[in-house]
Amino acid sequence: MMLNRIHVLRPGQFTTVQDGGRRHHRRRAYPQSGAMDLESMRWANSLVGNALDAPTLEFTLVGGALRFEQPATLALTGAPVVASLNQAPVVFYQRFLVPAGGTLDLGPMQQGMRTYLAIGGQLAASPILGSWSTYIPGKFGGFEGRSLQVGDTLLWETVLRHEAKSVQEHRQRKFSDPALIRTLPGPEWNAFSDAFQRSFLAQNHRVTFQSDRMGIRLESDAAAFPFEGPSMLSSPTFPGTVQLPESGKAVVLMADGQTTGGYPRILQVIEADLGNVAQARPGASLRFKLVAMEEALEAQKWVTFPVSPSSKEGAND
Repeated sequence: MMLNRIHVLRPGQFTTVQDGGRRHHRRRAYPQSGAMDLESMRWANSLVGNALDAPTLEFTLVGGALRFEQPATLALTGAPVVASLNQAPVVFYQRFLVPAGGTLDLGPMQQGMRTYLAIGGQLAASPILGSWSTYIPGKFGGFEGRSLQVGDTLLWETVLRHEAKSVQEHRQRKFSDPALIRTLPGPEWNAFSDAFQRSFLAQNHRVTFQSDRMGIRLESDAAAFPFEGPSMLSSPTFPGTVQLPESGKAVVLMADGQTTGGYPRILQVIEADLGNVAQARPGASLRFKLVAMEEALEAQKWVTFPVSPSSKEGAND
């Protein structure tokens, strides 16, 4: 390993260090945090030979520019952007090397919301509660508990891997509008009428500009769904929980979402489709579909996980 200083020349709109998340601390009211699109993040890590849930950089809507003091092995996945290394084009979903002094430049996202950069090796920082993920509301994790700024310098223990490695096109993140999101019934789903259930599933739900890492806020073609759910005490929630507040406008809780909530939990997005929710930009639409548990478990195999990091050729399978 070599200690690599990575200088932030341009931070992008909202760039943070994110990994597989902060597990086993929800009972203490700490959210999971971590990458919004776990599948894309894990593909990036697999390409550079890291542990699948190792720290990465998550760029949101607009990329940034980084200069590397030492050589490094990199991979980009998730939302596509125009990317260049020392002004030469870079292809997504394949391993590439940056030379000492090299500059990686990422433009705005052409589709989707979040791009992931994996760097072979390990962030030179101590984890907090078992994770390097940045939790902005709590001001901890990642780089000083905040998004990156111009002039920041990340310290990374880098490992070089020279052999070619790529991900086949059919396994790369796909984008559609509306995105079809598979769900399981939430605990309060059957407290709503059949008419409500049919109407909710038939609607396209548009992502609003009030969405963030805590939750994706939606509005439908109907002004609002009539609230007919139960009054309830605060109950456990998870990433992917679809809540219906009294406004009648649904919210999908995401990586930084609260651990409990007092609104009906009408649906639960399956883990395999949570990345599709995370990649939906404001103005795009989601459409929900109920599936059986068997389909949810089968689809989850793609998230936990598609290739082994120890397999040199696994990403080409």
